[in-house]
Amino acid sequence: MDLIFKIMESGSEKSCVVHNGDFMSYLKEKAQCNYRMAVLAVENKCYDVAVSRFYYYVYQYVMEFLYLKGEITEKSAGYNHKTTINEFIRQTRQPDQYELNRSLMKIHHLRKQRNTSDYDRNQMIQNNIVFYNSYRCDFNEVRETLKNLNIIEEQSEPNS
Repeated sequence: MDLIFKIMESGSEKSCVVHNGDFMSYLKEKAQCNYRMAVLAVENKCYDVAVSRFYYYVYQYVMEFLYLKGEITEKSAGYNHKTTINEFIRQTRQPDQYELNRSLMKIHHLRKQRNTSDYDRNQMIQNNIVFYNSYRCDFNEVRETLKNLNIIEEQSEPNS
């Protein structure tokens, strides 16, 4: 069974299909779909939705990395985000690489912002300036760090 995400844009329906293939392909496809949906959410000024989708884009690559290392299984993937992120940071941090390690720790900030955006109706992001200042800068830094670690492959990046 495929997962299908649909969004209306300029009067036409767009969909993003995630096929049930092997688990790694599934995670990559879902990550890329989340990225595309996040970009559309920003374009439609749905900033809280964008925060959630950008976070899951990163998180699915984190899970893929740990799956390849044998640290998680398909069944256990995503069970506890904080624990999963901590294990990822433990596996990727490098001694004497302050900037890298600081960027990796920002994944926890992305997770907290996702929780706020998803569940705290009093903290809705109202405009692009707030979105950019509170979230997008950290997301871009984390994304670049994951690219530099070859966790996100440049050629597999969806168009933004």
